[in-house]
Amino acid sequence: MTPFLKTRQVVVITGVRRCGKSVLLFLIKQKLELTEEHYCYVNFDDERLIPETAILEQIYLAHIELYKIEPVFFL
Repeated sequence: MTPFLKTRQVVVITGVRRCGKSVLLFLIKQKLELTEEHYCYVNFDDERLIPETAILEQIYLAHIELYKIEPVFFL
């Protein structure tokens, strides 16, 4: 897993429903020692999200405005 933590590329984690993907993301966040201002977690099961790709840009821009740091995205 370590090589994937050091890359600047997109890493995709896939799996069947309820296999621990979200737990793995949490463990990765811990391993990278990311604090709140360094990452952005988006849960697509959240009913408040509108089903448009533009929402990701809005979330990104809101994060930049709030923290002034480019985040690592966990989707």
